[in-house]
Amino acid sequence: CRQAAAAQPPRPRYAYLYGRVLWNGFQRYDEAAKQFAAAREAGNPWGALGLGVAYSSGYGVAQDGARAMRLYREAEAAGVKAAWQNIGWLYESGTGVAVDANEAAKWYRRAADNGDINVYPGLMRLAFKATPVNLPEALATSCDTYFYNVGNRFYEGGAAERSRLQQWARKFGFGAPTGLD
Repeated sequence: CRQAAAAQPPRPRYAYLYGRVLWNGFQRYDEAAKQFAAAREAGNPWGALGLGVAYSSGYGVAQDGARAMRLYREAEAAGVKAAWQNIGWLYESGTGVAVDANEAAKWYRRAADNGDINVYPGLMRLAFKATPVNLPEALATSCDTYFYNVGNRFYEGGAAERSRLQQWARKFGFGAPTGLD
């Protein structure tokens, strides 16, 4: 990867992939950010996504949520659907933008509707935050009440939300015979 990324003229795809190796495999964030920047400058929109992650997290560069948002929007405008989850996260966390649960949910749902299963934790966090239930109290008195309220939030979200909840419940084995009475 290093040789391919250093090739002249630079190969943007290899620069991005080398950045991913440095980021995920070696935690060499500053070097990874440089590779993402090189990929972006050479025209690879995935480089903008990688650089956005760096600015969002503050790894390898100074944290700058507003810049991360601009980079994610750049990647999204170029067709990088993976940016949708990251845009949702910025709105959920308030990194570089005002916290906006509705806007976060909009981006998470857009990603989910395109098959990105990684956004379901974000959707669940938003549902839990919107559910006016004290978790320790609910668990102490009745798990059913708490999860009824969480499920109701999905039910109120319409058929698409109900279908999504049912799909995930099946993946985790809910509704399957256990052999226990």
